[in-house]
Amino acid sequence: MFLTIALISILLSLIYVYLWTIKNRYNYFKYRGISGPPYHFFFGHYKTLWSTKAFSKQIQEWTRQYGSIYGLFLGRRPMYVVSDVDFLQEVYIKQFSSFHSRMLSTIFRTETDGKIHLFRTTGETWRRQRHVINPTFSSSKLKSMSPLVNECIAAMLNKISQITDDKQKEINIYELYKRLIMDVICRCAFGIDTDMQNDTNNIYLKKLAEFLENFRPTLVKLLPVLNDYVQEVSALWLINRVQEVVDLRIQSSSTSIKRTDLLQLMMDATHNNITDHIDNQSMTKVLQPNELIPNVFFFMAAGYETTSTTLAYSTYILATKQDIQEKLVEEIQNSKWHDNKNEEVYDIATNLS
Repeated sequence: MFLTIALISILLSLIYVYLWTIKNRYNYFKYRGISGPPYHFFFGHYKTLWSTKAFSKQIQEWTRQYGSIYGLFLGRRPMYVVSDVDFLQEVYIKQFSSFHSRMLSTIFRTETDGKIHLFRTTGETWRRQRHVINPTFSSSKLKSMSPLVNECIAAMLNKISQITDDKQKEINIYELYKRLIMDVICRCAFGIDTDMQNDTNNIYLKKLAEFLENFRPTLVKLLPVLNDYVQEVSALWLINRVQEVVDLRIQSSSTSIKRTDLLQLMMDATHNNITDHIDNQSMTKVLQPNELIPNVFFFMAAGYETTSTTLAYSTYILATKQDIQEKLVEEIQNSKWHDNKNEEVYDIATNLS
């Protein structure tokens, strides 16, 4: 009898301590004077976010209510929501050495073989990869690739011209944008000319579409057992093609002229040993060979749908907002756009408001 009472007392004490710990964690923002919306015990703000129709709309609504810096709880984990530019500059630039990690999404499993891209790394590995890859997207590097982008855009405009010969025919601009972006990615990332803007059955486009269609984070949340397999679908074919391009580039590196594309820049980063001093600690900035293909592949997957969707929505806004369209036309006409064919176009485009 005594033993039973003792065990029950210990169990109740453990439950009390556990609940007290959770309750105390929910005081995180209160102790720091940070406001935020009401939370649900144990669930935090997940319950509200799950019940809303659009996650982004709810965040915008809370931002209007609580300002540019406020706090949320993802379960029991505190999270700052920030839309203050000065604060973000402080974190991402001035004090980056103190904020060099990131939260890994639950839909990504941890790799043990080292073949991991930027979006699946944490800690020092993430910081090293980010330092190496960031310069690849500098303005000077993007300028050097602008002739490749211009060729893709010219091909799309030619395609639109062919379609609009029939005055009554409607254009699915989103499909054209998807082909444009994939064409840009293949040329700028791998130096491959696929002619996919004219070939609707292009194998690269099909395989990437299959990969993105099968990538279902919601399904993973409902069935965690699928977490180990969700990223394997359709990706293998694309990764093998990337591997073939890398192997071919390595074989011809000593005999051919270096290309100006993402793959070459990342390949250069695998043997250019640069030292970056952060907090008086030396960090070798080099991209390991087994990290090359995952990062190039993820660039392909991440840039395809996001960019094409942004272009489609921008086109919709221009088509439905006459004042914005007229302002853009005026800025283009007043610029030196038509006098420049190559890299200078990048500067002109970035200066448009």
